[in-house]
Amino acid sequence: MNRISGYQLRHSIKRQIQLRPYSYLLASLTPFSRPHSTTPPSQNGILRSFAHSSWFKIDDQGMADYELLVRGTGFFMRGIAHPSRLYGAVAGHVCAPFRFRHYYPHQTWLDFVEHHHTKNKLEFYMETDGVLNQTNVQRHRKASSPLRLVEVSYKHAFLHPSLDLAILELSHAQNSLEKELNSENVVIEPLRLDLLSQFEQDELEFLGHSLDGESGSGVEEVLIERRTGNVSYISGSRIFVKTNEISVMGMCGCPVVSRFDLNQCAGMLEGVVAQSARHPETGEDLKDHSVVIPSEAIREFLIQIEGKRRIHALN
Repeated sequence: MNRISGYQLRHSIKRQIQLRPYSYLLASLTPFSRPHSTTPPSQNGILRSFAHSSWFKIDDQGMADYELLVRGTGFFMRGIAHPSRLYGAVAGHVCAPFRFRHYYPHQTWLDFVEHHHTKNKLEFYMETDGVLNQTNVQRHRKASSPLRLVEVSYKHAFLHPSLDLAILELSHAQNSLEKELNSENVVIEPLRLDLLSQFEQDELEFLGHSLDGESGSGVEEVLIERRTGNVSYISGSRIFVKTNEISVMGMCGCPVVSRFDLNQCAGMLEGVVAQSARHPETGEDLKDHSVVIPSEAIREFLIQIEGKRRIHALN
């Protein structure tokens, strides 16, 4: 997992260029006096985000089975033109790491991986106590065994041309997925891609996953991760959020929502500022701030996908 350098940040603020994936962040949380509202009690578990991973197999290299490329998080959303259709928003560098080779400078074998060698997997976890609709949760909570696993071909993956963002089209698995989860008293809760201006002063929450153990070992344990924070700065296509805890491997792509309405999505976690960089107006050091792709950009890309306007599946 890479950090965003101060040089990159300064040029992003001036020129709004793409940022890099994050590694860790550590900052203080400014308490918010507004009382937290919570989702009404329900017998159902609620899934807003999912664990996301990409895998590869190169037959002519003698690989007998798919092997892990990278892990992250994603979240559900409905279509804009077709609200009955289900989509997933994920980090581009997790969906297609071979398109982001500069993020993985020591993984030279990525030069041999192409889109047709890969597939994405979505895993759906509940917390061990079955509760996912609370706002006041521990930052590390053990997850249950996966309730369901969905494989998504690269033919159903759409990579943004300039942002670290991909959208997965899930309609091919939607009916069976919803039916099986409903049998476990679990419901999918797609998020609303709302304008940040509607809740910019709200405390924000990050809904992610992490791993305990070596990734790809087959014995790693999935944890539910939560972080909170407040907006410090908005620069064109990025939101900078000061968060309360260190973020860990596996949270790339997680939704950033209002703590007062967990279905109101501000955007998707992309990275963290790695080196000292000053806010151009206040002089505040933005080092370790979380970097978020705003929901407006995700919404615009989804509209392009649905309209098939010069947008093609990953190939």
